[in-house]
Amino acid sequence: MKFHIRLAIERSSLDSGLYRQWLSRQSLNTLMIVLFGLLHVADGVVTYLGLSFTSVDEVNPLLNYVAGQMGLGSAIFSLKLLILLVITSIFFDRHSIKGRWGTATLVSADTFYGWVVTNNCLLVIGS
Repeated sequence: MKFHIRLAIERSSLDSGLYRQWLSRQSLNTLMIVLFGLLHVADGVVTYLGLSFTSVDEVNPLLNYVAGQMGLGSAIFSLKLLILLVITSIFFDRHSIKGRWGTATLVSADTFYGWVVTNNCLLVIGS
């Protein structure tokens, strides 16, 4: 009887530890997805300011094409709105991200895009 109770207590604490680990990863995934969206908003603002008020050239051929069709402000707004809709769908489906690879992918994407936004800020400030 004592063994059975001890086993139940150990299993409960193990399940609790796994649950906390899963919850921690879910919280990190949520934070990374929100940060990715905020980085895209920052990129849109910095890109607009840089292309409107400095002599910086855009290297993204898709943005160059759409800006030629719609104008710069509309192009940046439309493209960023599109990517924010994709990010929103990932956010609402974030509970399906299983395992460490999904979290590592989100962290890597944020790290890379953080570098992109930082680089764009430095280019705009330096112009």
